[in-house]
Amino acid sequence: MNLTPELKSWLIKNANVPDTITDPTIFQRAAADAMFLTSEGTDGHLSQEKLADLTSGDKAAAGANRLRKTLDRIDSKLGVTPDDMFAETGHDGVSVGSRSYSSVKSVGAHGKTGKPVLDEHRRPCMMQSELDAAKSGAFLKRLAQRAGIADVRWTEEDQSLLDASFDDKWVGKAGGEWFDKDEPIAGSRAKALLDDAPSGGLEAVPIFFDSDIVQTMLLGAEIAPFVDNKTVPRGRRVEGASIGSPQLSWGASEGSAIATFDTSSLVAALDSTIHRVMVAVEVGRDFLSDSAAAVGAALVSGIADRLANELDQIVTDGDGTTQPQGIFQAGGITSVTQGSVAPTIDIMESLLFSVGKQFRKPALRPAFLSNDTTYSRVRGIAVGGGDERRIFGLDHQSYKLLEYPYRIDNGLANTRTCFASLAKFRLYRRQGMEVRWVTEGETLARKNTVLLVVNARYGGRVMDANAFATIVDGQI
Repeated sequence: MNLTPELKSWLIKNANVPDTITDPTIFQRAAADAMFLTSEGTDGHLSQEKLADLTSGDKAAAGANRLRKTLDRIDSKLGVTPDDMFAETGHDGVSVGSRSYSSVKSVGAHGKTGKPVLDEHRRPCMMQSELDAAKSGAFLKRLAQRAGIADVRWTEEDQSLLDASFDDKWVGKAGGEWFDKDEPIAGSRAKALLDDAPSGGLEAVPIFFDSDIVQTMLLGAEIAPFVDNKTVPRGRRVEGASIGSPQLSWGASEGSAIATFDTSSLVAALDSTIHRVMVAVEVGRDFLSDSAAAVGAALVSGIADRLANELDQIVTDGDGTTQPQGIFQAGGITSVTQGSVAPTIDIMESLLFSVGKQFRKPALRPAFLSNDTTYSRVRGIAVGGGDERRIFGLDHQSYKLLEYPYRIDNGLANTRTCFASLAKFRLYRRQGMEVRWVTEGETLARKNTVLLVVNARYGGRVMDANAFATIVDGQI
């Protein structure tokens, strides 16, 4: 990519790059963010045409051609990273043991919308690379071996991959203390934990394993990727606060005192408890003799798929006792009455407009939420008596209503519908997962299977009740 003075000036002005920066990689990353993370038609978006205008010469032509190919690949859901797009040469494989593994991570597209999904840092979720899959597989096979599963076939290649993972950051619990990516567990200490007979390193994992599960999970979820995701390093409780708006006084005459206002409720506590969620994946014993890459890719995907479904249900209807408190369990939210009758356009409009206009802007990711049955009933509303045309049109697979996205959680009852500004729900995730293998039990023995159990920790809550409106008495 040809970093011309014109392009740098545009990025400084529109992409918040400090004018003191000289590192070209920072400008390249800013350009990638301006194309991928900023919506078309908004300030700060860098279009293909604008990029071509800001660059010149043969390198620019090559860069524009490479950009066109990149966008074509994204459209076909193959995806690439911004680094792929701007690299002058291709990525070489990384040699581990006797094999070479690709370290390329591609931008993941949501399974339903086909659009890139953003993580908690508002960057595109990246698919697991072949190298990370192989290292994850070696890590899981090692834990299985430590759990006494005799069917694990441990090779020199597996050992090389495991040794390579100790060069990465590890997160989780060590010596009674939690470590995160900013203060990771040293590789030598992680190795000692993994070899420790009593613990087997159950509460320490490579950061790529922790991250790959979360990012793969977001690509399959309907609701959780659109809330305000936050990573917290440690602790069982998150303490936060909300700040209200002070009062203003107009028209005070000269010499008169300014009206005072009560500040007792200006700042309110918004605390969240971190809860443990357990994900279990049943695995055939013979499968553990497969290659590390195959084991890692399959098990990370299996864990992520189960977690994606669970987190959607927690965001909408978590009980607030053993789980984070979901939208339908939160207090202070506006309730719209449907009265057990079939949905009507008046009811859906009332649900929409019960949330103030300030909360319906795109940046807060507003959407309707319900199960698929309720969605089909809403989209099935006819124009009128004797006219079977659908009032909302026939594009049922668009999953949109009244110009807003419609997101599905099939764990909700038919009676429940919501309009939610999802960015006003905050979901906390503590880094570091506990991983263990379970071999006991008659059922597992008779099926010749074992159980992979992963414990994750999440907290969450509604941050502003005014950003939500619910129906709880809809058609059964």
